[in-house]
Amino acid sequence: MSLHRLGAQTRCLVTALALLPMATVGAALPELVETGQRAAALAALEHGADVNERSRDGTSALHWAVYQGDEDLVERLIQYGAEVNQANDYGATPLSTAAIAADATIIGVLLDAGANANARNADNETALMLVARAGGAQAARLLLAQGAEVEVAENLAGQTALMWAAAYRQPEMVRLLLEAGAKADAASTFRDWPRIVTAEPRIKILPSGGLTPLLYAAREGCAECVAALLQAGADSDQSDPWGVTPLALALLNMNFEV
Repeated sequence: MSLHRLGAQTRCLVTALALLPMATVGAALPELVETGQRAAALAALEHGADVNERSRDGTSALHWAVYQGDEDLVERLIQYGAEVNQANDYGATPLSTAAIAADATIIGVLLDAGANANARNADNETALMLVARAGGAQAARLLLAQGAEVEVAENLAGQTALMWAAAYRQPEMVRLLLEAGAKADAASTFRDWPRIVTAEPRIKILPSGGLTPLLYAAREGCAECVAALLQAGADSDQSDPWGVTPLALALLNMNFEV
């Protein structure tokens, strides 16, 4: 049927569809946001699209807006009823996604909308751990103000947010977590791996763990972290399970300032 035989409203619809990228037509809301088609995503919402629609891996439009650092779109999606605590199939929530980048602005928006500051993924990792690694002190303050727990340990190695901050050379974060009550002498999980002789030629790294925040800081050469931990009462002679002290670990790694 030719366009001149269609009604005016139908002609407008056909023209509008013709101007859209082919990927936009029939695309799911998460896909529109993921691919940067912001205007199309907002238009879809205005026409009744499900704001909590999830892609095959459970990722929502809000996840993608947070990932892209689009504060305005995050707020718009929340206004349309986006679930701020919705996790995808990998356990990532919008808050944990923002925490990886230590985006204090978006973290604040999510917390104000009811995001759980103590949400944990399958590995027991929290947003505070992710922020501690990234070094976002302002973001950490927001989480702590909402009751984020400082002594949670993740499952893989039994590491806390303070250990992550020390291991990633984040002195300001180390000081902030200590002020919030983090234990300076807590140790990560010790694993005494059995020694097995095989014909496998590749090196297999099996860290034994059992490190304190001070040992992590000494290993990584973060002198400011070491100073903050010692000032908070960390035991300078507390060794790892093999008897290696912070001083010895610093020397082994040629961190002479430490």
